[in-house]
Amino acid sequence: MKGEKMKKLLTVLLITTILLTGCTTSKSYTYDVDNGDRIKITIDTSNGYDMTSGSVFEITKDKKVLSNAMLIKGEYYQKYMNAAKEQGQIYEESSNNNIDYIFYTVTSESHSEYNYIIKIKNSNTGLIIGNANSKEEAETCFKLLSFEVVK
Repeated sequence: MKGEKMKKLLTVLLITTILLTGCTTSKSYTYDVDNGDRIKITIDTSNGYDMTSGSVFEITKDKKVLSNAMLIKGEYYQKYMNAAKEQGQIYEESSNNNIDYIFYTVTSESHSEYNYIIKIKNSNTGLIIGNANSKEEAETCFKLLSFEVVK
């Protein structure tokens, strides 16, 4: 009788663990930037999206690279933004609670690249996200991300 109850308990615990493990819909990495900032970047991993870590990281879907991103020092944000305005076509310039950003494209003879330049508020850190595939894909990758300054 005791062994039977133990089996049932273990089975319930195993099923609960499997269900809870499968419910994760985000992934985060915290970066210690050389300017002293700690930045947490989170991606919504539902629908097969993922993110690698590193100084240059990738946003993927079903293991296919969609966008590349890298952290930049905050003082470069304005320089990149000015270059985007001079050399690119601006789609959107906006902000929300955590970031200021500009979304633009640069087109050459052979291809277009769709980029976001992001300044993380309350920090001296920015981010550049580049996508060589499409405007829609770049927007999707951007919308999957959230940013937080970690104290």
